[in-house]
Amino acid sequence: MKQNLKSVEDELPAIPLQLSRALVQCVEDFEIEGGPVPVERATRLAFANAVYLTGKFPDDAARLRREFESNCVVAAAGLEELEAGLRDFRFDAGWLARIDGLLNRVWASLPAPEDRFNGRIIFGFIAGFHVAGKLPDFLKGAVESGSALESESRFLASRLLRWRTNDWRPRHEPFVEYMAGFYKDGSVVQNLIVGASREVLWVLRMLSDPWGLKFWAEAGWGAGRFAVAHFPDDVRKMVSDLGKGDLPLFIELYRSCVLRSAGGDGTIRPEKAALRFFALRHGRDYAAIYCRGDQPRLIAHAAFDFCFWMGILSTQPIRTEA
Repeated sequence: MKQNLKSVEDELPAIPLQLSRALVQCVEDFEIEGGPVPVERATRLAFANAVYLTGKFPDDAARLRREFESNCVVAAAGLEELEAGLRDFRFDAGWLARIDGLLNRVWASLPAPEDRFNGRIIFGFIAGFHVAGKLPDFLKGAVESGSALESESRFLASRLLRWRTNDWRPRHEPFVEYMAGFYKDGSVVQNLIVGASREVLWVLRMLSDPWGLKFWAEAGWGAGRFAVAHFPDDVRKMVSDLGKGDLPLFIELYRSCVLRSAGGDGTIRPEKAALRFFALRHGRDYAAIYCRGDQPRLIAHAAFDFCFWMGILSTQPIRTEA
């Protein structure tokens, strides 16, 4: 064995260190609430990223695994313990959190490097690649249960799947990447949403409640109206792409959610409109997610997206009644 995880951060190989830092920034920026990133969470997300990459793109995973293991070697005994502990693992929506204890125990058995933070996350990547390669049943179970993860965890656990086509680097800031993932790559709507969401990030960091519904609804409404004024050709293409079936639905949503939630003086109230939309249970059960408060980033996106489209429609002549 060459050595355990290197003790000096600057000596860590480029791509493993690059991915460790990118994942930490992703967790840190995605949380935004402040405070240190829980190293246990970052480690299990590194583990999950390696597993999902192996399941979806095994050739890319094999190349990346060699990049990690060429200079960062985890004691064989530790990996064997991890493998044994996961051999009969049962998957459910909370499976990621349940592997913390085992990962913590294996990590604690390794000689402690000076760079414990990045070293520990790199250990998570290596452990994920090892388990995915040694336990085909575990790999199959993880891949099949991926859709059961809630939206935010699924995003954080799938970064390698997206970064692999960009030299293992993020394309956007974390929350912008999250927003972009809801749309077809390269589409007009994705480009407009990416640009608009990036514009509000600097405001986001100054808010006491960065994921408040009111902020995201009003930001989406303003972004939609801004797009009409400054990108009229793109907006026309977006509306055209809705097709004959979706456009009437959007117009009906405008009538039932935006117009019926307006103030007595006709003032549009985007937050109220978004809440009415959630109550319709259109698509996901946003009303229940909003009440639970366990996926604030998903709710922020839903409010922004809905009000973005409603802001666009607000510039068009729409009758108040069908």
